[in-house]
Amino acid sequence: MKKILINTICLLLALLSGISLFVLKYQVKEQEEILKTIHREILKNKREIHMLEAEWAHLNDPQRLLDLVVAQTDWKTISAKQIATLTDIPMKVRALDTVEVLVEEETMEKTDKKAVRKEIVQVAVKKSKVEKNRKNKSETAQSKISIKDKQALQKGTTALSGLSKKQKGKQ
Repeated sequence: MKKILINTICLLLALLSGISLFVLKYQVKEQEEILKTIHREILKNKREIHMLEAEWAHLNDPQRLLDLVVAQTDWKTISAKQIATLTDIPMKVRALDTVEVLVEEETMEKTDKKAVRKEIVQVAVKKSKVEKNRKNKSETAQSKISIKDKQALQKGTTALSGLSKKQKGKQ
């Protein structure tokens, strides 16, 4: 009886292991199919990315963009005559100066308005020249001061180095 029971248990274990292997085999096949589809999607996406990068490079080609801009607008390249330096730009007249000149203009009883305008412009130009001269003088004064400071600093450092040498000699 024990033999039959042991044989039955072994038979059931063999059947159970066979069924589990059968189920496991089909689960592995399913997972392999899923893996293959994922690999196919990855390759497809890589190809699309490659094509999109090529298209992007074509669309951003500088010569192509320049041709499009020229064809679609009346855009023209900048000539050397259009470039100005900071000194070419006229200085602004302060609002207070303009008001003073306008008050003077009202009080004056000249009939020739062109002459008055010329005087206004001359006054504004003179004031801007005076301001430029003041600015230049202050800049040169600052540079002279800084040169004097540098010279004094050099003299002081040489004097200090001489003192330190004397102290070392005494020791």
